[in-house]
Amino acid sequence: MLPQLTQSQEDYLETILALERGGEPVEVRAIARRQGVSMPSVHGALKRLIRLGLVLHDRYDYVRLTAGGRRRAVAISDRHVLLRRFLSEVLHLPMHVAEEDACALEHYMSSATIAALTAFVEGATRERRVHRVRRDAHP
Repeated sequence: MLPQLTQSQEDYLETILALERGGEPVEVRAIARRQGVSMPSVHGALKRLIRLGLVLHDRYDYVRLTAGGRRRAVAISDRHVLLRRFLSEVLHLPMHVAEEDACALEHYMSSATIAALTAFVEGATRERRVHRVRRDAHP
């Protein structure tokens, strides 16, 4: 069974993944800047994530996600994107509100709720596409 992560630990994994996707090697300084925390705070968080087997980091080296850490980070990131899409595209909230609320909600939803929300958002997206095609076909 996967260890339960704190909201902070999930945020660190998501941040490391985002920085990796940016194409640059991930440094402690970049994580601290993105999270808005001190470098000692990042070091403390990394120690806990290393103990959980989610991150690799040697002193003065780059930070890397393990395979398990990458799976967890991708799942967290996917939840975030799904929630942001739901809030902005389905509920029509302004993007800055959708982004902020997605950050808060992503940590507290069960996998069953996420699966149902995924099906709903995908269905709503498909329905909008069909409606748009029909509307465009009959001006």
